[in-house]
Amino acid sequence: LLEKSSKPLDKVWLSDIQMKLLHLTAKRGGAKANDFLQISGLSTRGTYKTLQKLVDSGLLDKTGEKKGTVYTITEKGLEHSK
Repeated sequence: LLEKSSKPLDKVWLSDIQMKLLHLTAKRGGAKANDFLQISGLSTRGTYKTLQKLVDSGLLDKTGEKKGTVYTITEKGLEHSK
């Protein structure tokens, strides 16, 4: 099971994997789903669900479609990746 991070987000807690994905995105300036898949240890479906939660929370922006989709970190995401 995933452990929860100690960083609160407006009543939502980020898992260690969600924090990893935020850090990767902040470090690279943007990443594709395959980049996240390689480091998350999750299934493809699990990775996409985790990414969508981060987008829905306003921590990541999603641009493009299908294989061209790129995720970038938002200002809110940068605050929570520290």
